Amino acid sequence: MGRLLLVRDITARTAKSHVVVTDMVAASFLVGPMLLILFFISLTRAERQMEEWRKRVTEESGARMQLREDHLRALEHAALYDTLTGLPNRKSLDEQLAHAVDTATQEGKRFILALLNIQRVNEINVTLGHETGDTLLRQVAERLEQGLPDALVVARTGGDEFAVALPAPGETSAADVVKMIRGTLSPTFYVGGISLDMLANIGIALYPEHAHYAVALLRRADVAMRQAKRRRENYAVYDSSLDPHGTRRLTLLGDLRQAIEEDRLVLHYQPQVSMKENRVVAAEALVRWAHPKLGLIPPAEFIPIAEQTGVIKALTRWVLKRALAQQAIWMRQGLDLAMCVNLSAHDLQDEALPDHVAELIEQSTRAPHRLTLELTESAIMHDAEQALGVLNRFAAMGCPLSIDDFGTGYSSLVYLKRLPVRELKVDGSFVADMCRKENDASIVASTISLAHTLGLVVVAEGVADGATRDALAELACDRFQGYYISRALPPAAFVEWLASVSGQAGLTPAVQT
Repeated sequence: MGRLLLVRDITARTAKSHVVVTDMVAASFLVGPMLLILFFISLTRAERQMEEWRKRVTEESGARMQLREDHLRALEHAALYDTLTGLPNRKSLDEQLAHAVDTATQEGKRFILALLNIQRVNEINVTLGHETGDTLLRQVAERLEQGLPDALVVARTGGDEFAVALPAPGETSAADVVKMIRGTLSPTFYVGGISLDMLANIGIALYPEHAHYAVALLRRADVAMRQAKRRRENYAVYDSSLDPHGTRRLTLLGDLRQAIEEDRLVLHYQPQVSMKENRVVAAEALVRWAHPKLGLIPPAEFIPIAEQTGVIKALTRWVLKRALAQQAIWMRQGLDLAMCVNLSAHDLQDEALPDHVAELIEQSTRAPHRLTLELTESAIMHDAEQALGVLNRFAAMGCPLSIDDFGTGYSSLVYLKRLPVRELKVDGSFVADMCRKENDASIVASTISLAHTLGLVVVAEGVADGATRDALAELACDRFQGYYISRALPPAAFVEWLASVSGQAGLTPAVQT
């Protein structure tokens, strides 16, 4: 068929393309270096930013680490030191006391641990505000630190309590340490323009006499401090017989309940003499306990145990039962003696006790007016309204009520006016020295006058000599008791003593053995 070849001239178009390519190559030579320059500028800026970021991260990390270390140090300080006073706290005290014990053991030395309870801090907080109380506690801490530079430990154990451990070389006694501590606290404190005189109840424990370990030593100082508070004394030295967790105390606790159940206690009776009639008109029942292993246990030791453990209710009922039974025996023998029995604060919270006493009286003497129930002021104030209800029931039964140890407790005339009492007993601590101390004589005279104004009978305790007896007679005291007449005697000995003095013109002191 054939072929057709078409040929077209593209010279012009090629020339244009060559121009374009040439322009592009020229442009690349111009733009390329600029882009390279821009790249290096950006890279330098990025490196500089990275360096700044690295420095900032490093600084922030260091700051965080420092903050963490400061926080840890603050936590450690808070764990070992009191935030208010800056003194070592209880945890730090344990550690420092343990170190003091180790050092004293190695060196063969002794030291004294004193636990202080600052009085009136709660009263100051309520009256003047907690800020004032805090300021006072800081001042106490400063006084103890600055005034006792030789102290092994000065710490705040919490609240209003501080601990001080002092070396006790040679014959240094607890009294010496107490004198030093009280000397630091004796100057008047000034808080917010108010002057305050501060006192402290101090508990003392001695190393190594009272304990060989820090924990035991601190606990025993605490026992002594609480004993000082209960007795309202300036200080008390640890006494194992008063330790609520001591071995002897635990032994007595278990054995006392058993002694009551097995009827192994005994009652002794102390005569009470009428001044006008010059004869014995009553007998006070006093419980005695002869422990089979520990010997004679004084009432001052086992009665607090009974009160703290609830055994006092069973003890009181045992005493009432035995005393009324003995009174019934004496009545059948022709002895008309009133019986006096002491009640505890816990007994005045026992609403079933009046009915129990009424039942015992019905079974024995049938003479409620011949049973005098004695109670202390502190027992009444323990729960005054509850106690008043129980006492009114006793009074309605016809049992005379007597306030024992008058003048040593609250001596509230408001409650004295409301109470159905017939008798006041002047405490022997005032009677014993009334012939030698004018203040005691004034207290006794005022008490007798007050009681007579209220129509009450007055009984003086602790009469130890004839001069005291005569002084009481001049003050028109109604009755008295004490060693001048006789100490407390078992029932048979009491009757023998009574027979020995009944035919005499005047009562004379019993022969003391």
